[in-house]
Amino acid sequence: MSDSRNKKSVGMLIMILALVLVAVILVVVIIASSGSSETTTQNPAASSTPATGTGDPTGTDTPDSTGTPGISGPAVTVKPAEPVGPTTSTADDSGKIKVTAADVKKGLLLDISDVNKYDTGVNGLFTGDHNTSLLDAKNAGFTRISSKFRTIDNKHFLRTEAIEALEAMIQSFDAAAGTDKPFRVEGYTADAGNDLGNAFVTGYAFLIRTYVNGSTYGLNYSSFKVTVDDISVTYDQWISANAAKYGFVYEGLVGGENSKAGQLRYVGTVHAEGIKTAGSLKNYVAAIKAGTLTSVTVGGEAWTLTYKDVTADLEIEVGKGATYTVSGDNIGGVIVAYKAAK
Repeated sequence: MSDSRNKKSVGMLIMILALVLVAVILVVVIIASSGSSETTTQNPAASSTPATGTGDPTGTDTPDSTGTPGISGPAVTVKPAEPVGPTTSTADDSGKIKVTAADVKKGLLLDISDVNKYDTGVNGLFTGDHNTSLLDAKNAGFTRISSKFRTIDNKHFLRTEAIEALEAMIQSFDAAAGTDKPFRVEGYTADAGNDLGNAFVTGYAFLIRTYVNGSTYGLNYSSFKVTVDDISVTYDQWISANAAKYGFVYEGLVGGENSKAGQLRYVGTVHAEGIKTAGSLKNYVAAIKAGTLTSVTVGGEAWTLTYKDVTADLEIEVGKGATYTVSGDNIGGVIVAYKAAK
């Protein structure tokens, strides 16, 4: 009888141990499964890592990772590019906008020269260099050119809206040409920060060079051709014809490599077509000031143009709910472009 009870006790003990073992195994499996399904959180500091760029600081460019000189940075999907315009505002119920004397020194249409220098007291001055992180540049309203395009080094920057418009234009060019074309972009650098008579300091002006061969890039690309709609055109002809659609004024191949050949300046689509027709930014502003140019049509919409001398705070009538944009000329007044509310 005693032996029988002992055998039953041993059997129950073995059963209990087996159940405990199964339970332990189940717990381990559940924990392992839970751990593998957790989402990994990206390091938030990763986005502020400085771009290394693909340029060679010695002055010559090296091919990209594919071995073919081209646009650096991540590959982008070519898509129909929409024209990019300047930042606009909407007038309140009063239909009036207010400008101050400081507005004369701000905006996209500033005359920048040795006579009319860039006012850093009003605009500030971007002091970013090759140590500036992408995040810090973005917070200051700039983008490092080497994060989007090939450049001579990673010290070059553009205003973010200008580089986005340039990216849209180059995507359109690539789509029309049927292949990626290697360009090198040279913009504002902190090294040139003291040259307040050069439009580069605004972050809206830059040069684009085209690949010649080896590690050589040049500005005289009037002989480089692409075929668009079965018609052979030079790079220069394509850019000249299309730059305004993306908000750029194109200086063209005037004066050779030591002048402004190949220089573009972002002014927004509201003004770019008018400046193209007028022949220069200076002529455009002068015509508005004289009252001989009072409107410009962009995308089928008419914008009224007016110039106002500004020596003190001023209210300008544009109409209730009108969309408008304001830029100083860096001399003594402002140019206002506005369109009526729909």
